[in-house]
Amino acid sequence: MNTLVAKIEELKSGEAEEEFTGSASISDPTSPLCALVIQASFDWTADTGTSTHITLYCHWFSSYKPYVISVRLADGTYIKSAGIGSVKFQPSDVKEHILEFEHVLHVPSFKSNLLPVLYLTTKKWFIVNIMQSSMKFYRDNKLLFTATVNFSNTAILNGTTLPMTEFVGTVSASTCPLDISLWHYCLGHLNVPDVQCLHSKELVSDIDIVDSSSMDLICEPYIDGKQTRHIGKRATTRQKQPLALIHSDLHSSLKVQTPEGYRYWVTFIDDVSRYCSIALLKNKSEILVAFKLFRSNIENELGYKIKILKNNKSGEFMSTEFNKYLAAAGITRQHTIRNSSHKNGVAKHFNRTLVKRTISLLSEAKLSQSFWGHTVATTVYVRNWSLISALNGKVPYTIFVCKKPDVSHLRVFGCTAYIICRRIHNLV
Repeated sequence: MNTLVAKIEELKSGEAEEEFTGSASISDPTSPLCALVIQASFDWTADTGTSTHITLYCHWFSSYKPYVISVRLADGTYIKSAGIGSVKFQPSDVKEHILEFEHVLHVPSFKSNLLPVLYLTTKKWFIVNIMQSSMKFYRDNKLLFTATVNFSNTAILNGTTLPMTEFVGTVSASTCPLDISLWHYCLGHLNVPDVQCLHSKELVSDIDIVDSSSMDLICEPYIDGKQTRHIGKRATTRQKQPLALIHSDLHSSLKVQTPEGYRYWVTFIDDVSRYCSIALLKNKSEILVAFKLFRSNIENELGYKIKILKNNKSGEFMSTEFNKYLAAAGITRQHTIRNSSHKNGVAKHFNRTLVKRTISLLSEAKLSQSFWGHTVATTVYVRNWSLISALNGKVPYTIFVCKKPDVSHLRVFGCTAYIICRRIHNLV
């Protein structure tokens, strides 16, 4: 248990205010279960050492706005909050009213939900009566709620937090304001100018932005994923017909496999639209099977035939079986010089972009590297619905299927999700 000092820094006003929290624990950021917060508590702890409400659950808030703070631990390290708002609480022994905790800080790294006892007594005129293992909170001579002291001398509030249940299961559910920063996260850390362009030019549908103010916060996961050496751009010619040229590349530098056993991924990119398809592989030898599946699906959907397949001259693309299949299908091969990745620019550049965004998403969601399979699939899906520089302000999905994409269903990767359990009544 660590004593924490929370230093509130309001970025827009430049003012700083200090808050104190009592004994609380934080999640281990190196744990693969960190983002799931398996060991976190769903109870409120009445703490005499904290001066502000703190919770780790975003879906508890009835009102919410982004609020970036730095929380300094006793050892000098820092964690950050995500927002501030109000939370509704239903006492179990005083059921005639519902309480609303105001100015609650959302600190995802915590494992505890803290209620500031001294703040309530000194600022909100509460009277707290402590007798043996019971705490009673009065205001204006009226009992509002109680807490019970457990065997570890921790006072737990008696009652239940009321989450945003009216939004559970709906398509447009969101506990965060619809601003530029939210869509930046929903679109897989797409850069802010491209997010604004998608909205202003109506390149996608249902991208609602209520707060149009610019994003002035530093996105650390985005910076984490973007750190790489620069490779100059290469001039290329562009095909005019879909599937006339497919760029392909196998990414095989992964150090950890997914829980399903995948160790590689291969990309297939249409030269005209830059629309990308991806397949996860357990072995490099599966690349021919992946290409056959890609070809049958894409040709049936578009009504065009693949004419040229471009890739580097690595072994997985040069098998006898692969060569025979392409020859029988009338598909021409284009090879680049081995160990010259810049010659296969489109596929190699996309794989670098894919790695960067995957790192950003895993960093933001605090997931272990073994979740890269779901992450790259999400990144490719979102990228096909986003602006890319090679298309001069157009969206790959729109060019590929001649239809404007609807992004209303997108959510921030790693956010809390709810499952609707539909009961099936058996007829006897």
